[in-house]
Amino acid sequence: MISDDKEIPLSLTLAEVNLILEALGNLPYVRVFELIGRLHEQASSVLSPSPKEPE
Repeated sequence: MISDDKEIPLSLTLAEVNLILEALGNLPYVRVFELIGRLHEQASSVLSPSPKEPE
């Protein structure tokens, strides 16, 4: 049996992530706030610009 807490790497477009967030917004906050936080955290790490190395 597969554990419920096993992480699954996904590759999604920004539009797909926004659609998922929109759908989650229709669910009760108490059920989805942690998931939304994780999505935001992971998206921020990908979308934020990398610090430039000093020349």
